[in-house]
Amino acid sequence: MVAETVRVGMDGGGFILSPTATLGGRPTMTDHARENWLAMLDVALEVGEYE
Repeated sequence: MVAETVRVGMDGGGFILSPTATLGGRPTMTDHARENWLAMLDVALEVGEYE
C-alpha cells in the first residue's frame, strides 16, 4: 500500500508521505506504531526516489 501511494503521489511532485495528521501536540508512539512507521519509511525510500 505504501509503495502504490508513493508511486501515485510522486506524479507531478509535491507529495508528502505522512502516517497521520495531528493538529498540535505529539502523539504517543507505541512500539508497534514505531515499527510500522519505520517500515513505511523503508518502503518509501526504496520506491520514492525521483530520477
